[in-house]
Amino acid sequence: MFDKSNNLWIKTPETLDRLDVSSGHFFHYPFFNNIFNFDNDRVNYQIIDDVKGRLWVSTKDGLNFFDRNLLLFDRFHQSEKSEFDLEVNNITAILETKEQEFWVGTGHGLKLFDRETKRFMPSEKIRLFGKKRISALLEDNNGKKWIGTESGIYIYDPQNNKTEKLTISGEASANVLKSPIISIFQDKSGIIWVGTNRGLVKINIETKKFRLINKNSLPKGNFNSDDVASIFKDNSSSLWVGTWGDGLNILDLQDNSVRNFNLSDNNGNSNWNYIHAIFKDRKNNYWLGTRDGVLLFNPVTGKVKNICDENNIKGCEIVKGNRISQIVEDSLGNLWFATYYGLLKLNNRKTEIESWLHSPDDTTSMPSNVFYNIKLDNKGLFWLGTDKGLVKFDPLTGKILNKTHFSDNESHPGYSTLYAIEVDEQNKTIWAGSENGLIKFNWNCSISKIYVEDENLSGNVIYALLKDSYNNLWLSTNRGINKFSILNESVINFDLTDGLQNYEFNLGAYLRDNNGNFYFGGISGINVITPDSVAKTWLFLI
Repeated sequence: MFDKSNNLWIKTPETLDRLDVSSGHFFHYPFFNNIFNFDNDRVNYQIIDDVKGRLWVSTKDGLNFFDRNLLLFDRFHQSEKSEFDLEVNNITAILETKEQEFWVGTGHGLKLFDRETKRFMPSEKIRLFGKKRISALLEDNNGKKWIGTESGIYIYDPQNNKTEKLTISGEASANVLKSPIISIFQDKSGIIWVGTNRGLVKINIETKKFRLINKNSLPKGNFNSDDVASIFKDNSSSLWVGTWGDGLNILDLQDNSVRNFNLSDNNGNSNWNYIHAIFKDRKNNYWLGTRDGVLLFNPVTGKVKNICDENNIKGCEIVKGNRISQIVEDSLGNLWFATYYGLLKLNNRKTEIESWLHSPDDTTSMPSNVFYNIKLDNKGLFWLGTDKGLVKFDPLTGKILNKTHFSDNESHPGYSTLYAIEVDEQNKTIWAGSENGLIKFNWNCSISKIYVEDENLSGNVIYALLKDSYNNLWLSTNRGINKFSILNESVINFDLTDGLQNYEFNLGAYLRDNNGNFYFGGISGINVITPDSVAKTWLFLI
C-alpha cells in the first residue's frame, strides 16, 4: 500500500516493512510482527493510511494501527458479541470514507469504528448486511460505497440512504460476480475493477446513458407518484406525466418545478386519477384518457370536464366506465380512442361518437373489443394493436383493410396481445411488442417472426417500442430495456447498472419527442435516453 508520503508498506509473514520510494531504503519492523496475525490462506487483508497519517491494518485478530510519529502500534478487538451478534475480531476489510467514518468489514458483518473512543459502533445504515462476510470495501468517485461479500457486491448510496445489490449484463461476468469477492478497486479513469476467485471483472460506472426522472431526482417539488402510466411533452418544454391512480404531474424541464393535479378532487371519482393517455389536439385542447372515460383538461385552472356530462354527444354512453388506452387525431380533425371496449371516433364537430366492435357472427368485424395502441403511417392509415392481433384500418372510410387471422385451433399464447406498435416504412414491416415477445409482421398483417427471451431478450413482456435512426428498436419490458438491431437481429440488454428506474416498465408509458429523445416510464419513474449517444457499457471478464 502506498501512503500519502509515497512510502510503500508491505506485510510479509515475518515483518511489516516500509519502502521509502524516493531514497530506496527499506525499514523493517520485525519486533512488532507478533501483533499482526495473518492467515496463510488467500485472504485479502488491508493496510490503509487515514487523513491523520495513521496506518491501519486489518488482521484476523483485530484492527491494528501504527502511529508513525510515536512509532507506536496498538490493537483493537472485541472479544464478545455486539448487540447485533457481530463478531469483529476477524477484520477482513477497512475503509475511511469522505465523511471520515471508519468502516470495518469482518467475517460476520459490517461495523463502524470510532477512532477517538476506540470503540466499535453499530449503525442503522450498515446493519442490513447482518452476518455476511465482508471481503472488500470501496468508496467510488461519486461517494457511493461498494461492499464486497461472499455472494456478490452491494452498493450503498448515502444521498438517498439506499442499498442495492449490483446486477450486470452478460452471463459470464454475472456468474463471476456471484462468487466470493476478493477486492474492489477504482482506477484514475473511473473504472471499477473487481477481483474474485473466478476471475477479474471490469465495470465502467461513469457511462450511464439513461437519465432518471422521479421523486428523488427533482429539486423543486415531487411527483405525486413514480408509477408512470402515460407521458406527453408539449411545445412549451413541459413534460406531462400521468400516473396509476395518483393523478397528473406537469414538470417544467427548464426550471424543474412540478405541478401536481389530483383529478378526483373535481367530483370524487378516483378512476380519473388513472391517466392512461394524454393528447393535445390541433386546437390546443388537452384530452386525458382515464380508467373511466375521456376528460378535457385546463392546465391553467387544473379543472377537468367529462366529455359525456356537458356536451350532449350522441353515442357517448360507450365511453363512460371505459378504459382509454390511447388518443390520436386524423387528418380531418376527428379524435380516435383506443379503449378496452372498442375503437371509438369522436367527430370533429364533437357531436357524435362512433364505435367499431367485434361481432362473433361477422368475420369482417374487429377481431376484438380490446385496443391498446393506434399507430399512424405516412399515408394516414391506422395500425391497431388488440388482444387478438394486428389490424390495418382506414380512418377516412372506416374500413378494415387487413387483420391478423388466427384459426380456432391455432395456439397463440400471448403473442396475439399487442401492447405497442412501430411502423417501419423503410422495410415495409410492422413491429409489435406483445405479451410474449417481439413480433415482426408483414405489410398484410401476417406474422413473419417472433423473438422471445430465449433469443436474448431480457423479458418476454414488451410494453413499448420505438425505432431510432440507425435501424434499432428500443424495447421497454418487464425486465429492463433492450436495443434490438433490425439489420442483424442482435440484442443489447440494459439493466439497473445502466441507470434504469427499475426492471419493470409500464404499458402505454413511452414517448418520442421532437428532439429524438426517448422516454420510457415504469413503476419507479421515467428513463430518458438519446439513442444517438448511447453505446452500451460492456462489462468484460478478464
